[in-house]
This record gives sequence, structure tokens and C-alpha cells, in this order.
Amino acid sequence: MRRVIAGAYDAGGTGLPDRARLAAAVGGGDVHVEDLGPLRVAVAGGPDAVGRAGAAVAILDGDVYNLDDLAREAGLAPPGQSPAPLLAALHGRLGDALLPRLRGDFALLLWDEDRDSGLLVRDQTAGRALVHASSGGRLLFASEISHLLELMPATPAPDPVSMAHWINVSAPPGDRTLYRDVRRLPAGHLLRLDRGGIRASRYWIPQYRGTLRGSREDLATGLREVLTEAVRRRLAPEGTTGVLLSGGLDSSSVAAVAMRLVAPELRPRTAYSAVFPRHPSTDESGLIASLARDLRFDPVWMEVNRGSLFPGALDYLRTWRVPPTSPNLFFWNPMFRHAAAAGLTSLLDGEGGDQVFGLSPYLIADRVRRGRMLSAVRLARRMPGAGPNPPWRSVRSKVVDVGVRGALPVRVQAWRRSRAPVERYASSWLLPETARAFAEGDESWRWRGQSGPLWWNYQVKETTTGIGPALTLDHVRRRNTMSGITPRHPLLDVDVIEYMLRVPPETAYDWRYSRPLLRDSLAGVLVDDVRLRPEKSNFDAIFHEALLGQDLPTIRRLLLSGDSEIRAYADQERLRTDLLELAPERYPRGLVWWALPVWRATTAELFLRGLADPAGLDAIMEAAAPPAPDISIGRATVGERAAA
Repeated sequence: MRRVIAGAYDAGGTGLPDRARLAAAVGGGDVHVEDLGPLRVAVAGGPDAVGRAGAAVAILDGDVYNLDDLAREAGLAPPGQSPAPLLAALHGRLGDALLPRLRGDFALLLWDEDRDSGLLVRDQTAGRALVHASSGGRLLFASEISHLLELMPATPAPDPVSMAHWINVSAPPGDRTLYRDVRRLPAGHLLRLDRGGIRASRYWIPQYRGTLRGSREDLATGLREVLTEAVRRRLAPEGTTGVLLSGGLDSSSVAAVAMRLVAPELRPRTAYSAVFPRHPSTDESGLIASLARDLRFDPVWMEVNRGSLFPGALDYLRTWRVPPTSPNLFFWNPMFRHAAAAGLTSLLDGEGGDQVFGLSPYLIADRVRRGRMLSAVRLARRMPGAGPNPPWRSVRSKVVDVGVRGALPVRVQAWRRSRAPVERYASSWLLPETARAFAEGDESWRWRGQSGPLWWNYQVKETTTGIGPALTLDHVRRRNTMSGITPRHPLLDVDVIEYMLRVPPETAYDWRYSRPLLRDSLAGVLVDDVRLRPEKSNFDAIFHEALLGQDLPTIRRLLLSGDSEIRAYADQERLRTDLLELAPERYPRGLVWWALPVWRATTAELFLRGLADPAGLDAIMEAAAPPAPDISIGRATVGERAAA
């Protein structure tokens, strides 16, 4: 359930924003403002958004999928129209031990009126968000940055470290955001509010308990069971959940489980698919048609031919007051609006599959640490895509770069990094102070210092603190929410993650293809055309065409003009010579790594201009004069689609 929460905490209760300002921050409409002593909070959805059980109070933004099970175990009545009263009762009975047992996508406020203390809680896998800032001795918090900014006395300046990471195609480190002094609550964390202060802590993180024993078949069966439960949890019984479907392994696995392995009354009624007939390297219409025939459904097809990156990016920026990470909003936005108009409220997707089921290369480093060099070489020869007889140079490179260097003690790695010039990690067009801010804020290597095997720590980092939880999932949620659609990510279910963290890591090493255990688990469930396909498509072709077409002159004008805001972070001349006026095919790292920095620099410029002059964003759109996107959406049978 989508709600918006905004509030303030002041231990003395004297510096709280007035009720009207809180209501306005949430956005008006059906808003309820609750006074809880030193805490005042506004929530969209009216009084039933607040649940009480004695002195315990709960306010929920999002969904908890296992409340029925928790209620049954506690001997309580199942949740009614609103889950908030049951959450209040469960927390009153179980205390903080409840939190790691919750399964869902949620931001949760829990309050004890007797003690005048409480918690702000974010789910374990970044399905919902909580952001906060200290202002005048108070803590201000909200579901999204755009709502939090409405409570602050003035819009904060950009955060220099986060801006350095954004422009350098990275995620803001730690709990930083693009705004100075605005912090995000990381996934699996809570903020404790009481008269002793405000303290952040982690309530959930996987613990290393060794690996599961059993045959490959047993492991695949266990994965199919937890995956089926993860999908079932996210299906609305009233039939308002659909599937976002491509021809790739992750989304098609979700679709196959939803259409085949859950109860018929829960199965989705619609699948939405984007196809790209002008871009054969991206188009998956044949695979989607194969899935549709096998699973017996007729998808809604969106045919994408061309479009501009600017309208979607500017709409997103105006709505959320942060830039988008993906450039493909020009075709996703119409699709989600179409789904909402058809009555869908949520869409299952395949987000997170690469990280959850992917290979941990640092198993090679673990073997090196134990002196098992022959085993390390054998693993390097079995890397996905290596082929049956990989070149010795490629094998040696993996053993040295990942195995030997990865096995170095973390203090040695930290020393080597501190001694390296910042240019090794930062783009050439960053100003020296921006490059230093990037290097000083870079925490991408710190996971190596955790206890447990390197392979396991890497997988934990990828699924709980990597770029997905730190950035991508926020973008996906906001993108869908703009059209009234809730994204649901079964592959990021806590039980799926914890299961895969107990699977022996050797199972992911298969020279034929990636994610072999997922493929094994869906034998007989997912059509083999998709299940055993070694390649993976992406949307780069449509992005690159837009970037290199009509949008590029506008991008050059924005970034190279005399009033460019990015001059505070980038050397314009180096930006010109090393990127914007360099033919993409001549870029040392290729077209993909030419396009991503151009996109990040452009969205950084739009963000900075919006801060300096919000009305100026309209002028940018007028100057860009983007054409209407060439997109068509409609339902057709597989046979009709094939004939077309």
C-alpha cells in the first residue's frame, strides 16, 4: 500500500512544524496528522493509516507480505483493511525482535506512547525509502527527498562527495544523498528516537553459517520453493498485479513461477513487454512470443522506435527533485500509465537477479588465500562465458587480478589505494578537488574487511549495499510511482537472498552461462528457449540512438556553455576533448562507457540548474524541442503479433 509519511521529532516537543506545513509536505488530499508528544507525523491515507494496540502505535508506508503468518504464530487476528494495528500489536508483544522477521517493501514508524520513544525502520532490501535531516535541534524525516525538502527551512546545497560519485558513474557512498546534510536510512537499518538521542543501527544483516549440503538437484528444488513463495507473497488476490516481462532470464523466471506454480486465483492477468523492432540486438519479441505461447497468455506489447531522453528526465527531476539514473523513461512512463489505466496497481519484475544469483569472483581469492592455486585456476577456467577452452592469458588475468590481488589483506589494499593517484579511479574531466572528494568517499572496497569468506562478503555487499540498494531501486520505485504503479521484486525477497547465500558458491561457476542454479530450478517450468539462452539483452541501443541523435547538440550546449553549473565539478575543456567531442567509437572503453558518463554529466547539470532556477528547466525543454516519442502500445494475440 503506497502511503507518504513526513514528520519531525524533537525530544522537547517544542520545535515541531505546525500541522498545516506537515500536511502540505505530504501533498494534501486525504492526510492525517498525528501528534505523539515529541513526535508529529503526517501520513497520506486518513486516520486508518495509524494503527494502535494499547500504547503501541504503527504507521506503514508499503507492504508487509507475511503478516498473516506472523499473526497466526502470535495468536492474533489476521490484518484487516489496514495492517497498521496488527503491526502495532506485534511490536508491542515481540519488541524489536519483530523487525528481522518482517518480509516486505516498507518504511515503518513504530512508537511507544508510554515511553515517548520509537523507531523509524526501513525494509531489508530497499523496497521503500526513509530520508532524514537534522534542523534546529529537530530530526525531520520523510518517505522521499522531495517531501523532506518541503519541511526544511531552505533547500540544502549539493553534497560535494555525492556529486563527485554521481558524475563519476557511481552511487553516493554510505548514507549520503545529493543534498548536503540529507541522509538516507540504508536498507535493513533503523533510527531509534528517545530522550537519549537519535541513533542509527542495523537490525538485519545476513550471518555466515556455512553452506548447504545436498545434491545439485536438492539445491535447485529448494530454490524453486523459496522463489515460489516470494512470488506468491507479492500477488494481490484481487488480480491487480501484472508482470513486467522481457525475454531475459530474470523477469521470465518470475513470470513462469507466477503463471505456473502459484494458485490459479492469484495468477497475474497481464504481462507488459517492450519490443524494439528497429534494434535487433535489443528486440526480444520472438522470445516473449515463445513465453506467451508456453505460459498461455497474450501480453500487452509496447513497440518502441525512437524518442528523446529529455522529457522523461525533466519530469522525474521536477517530481522527485533528484535526477534519474536510467535514461529510458521516455518509453517506460507511457507503459506504466497504460498499466495503471487498465486497473493494475503493481507489477512484478526481475530486478536484482544478476546480484542474487550471480557468481562471486572472489571465491578465486579465497582459494588463493588457502594456497589452493590449482583450484583457483580451475575456477577461473569455468567463469561464465569463458567457453570450454578459454585462452591461458584470460585465465591468468583472472587469477592474478581477482585471486591474488583480492586475497591481499584489507589494510594492504587500503594502503595501496591511498598511495595511488586519484586519476586512477576518477574520470579525467573531474576537477582535482572533485576527484579527491570521490577518492576520499569511495567505500567500494571496505566489504573485504568483514568477517567471513571473501566470496560471501562480496555477495552480501552486492545484494544489501551495492548500487542496487543504494541507487537503482530508488529510481525504479519513483519511476513506477509516477504512474501509480507499485514495483514488486520477488528475486529480492529476504528468504531468496538468505537461501542463495547458503548455496555452495561453486555452483555459479559454469562456462556455458550465468546463474546456472536458477536455470536448473526452473527446468520444466520455464521454456528452454529462454531458460538455456546464454546471451543477455539490454536497452543500450535505444539509449545510444537517442543520445547520439537529436539530444547530443542540446547536451553539448548545456555542458559547455559559459553558464554551465557543472563547471563547479568538471573541467569543461577536458569534458569537451575527452568526452563530448570525441567520437564514441574512439573512446578507450567503448560506446557503453562513453554514453554513461555523458548521461550522468547531463543529469547532474539538469539537477544543478533546477536548484539554481527551477523555472529554467522549462526553458531547457523548449530549447531541446524534442519530438514526440515514436511508441505504440496495445494488446494483441501472439499470432497477430507474429503476423504484424
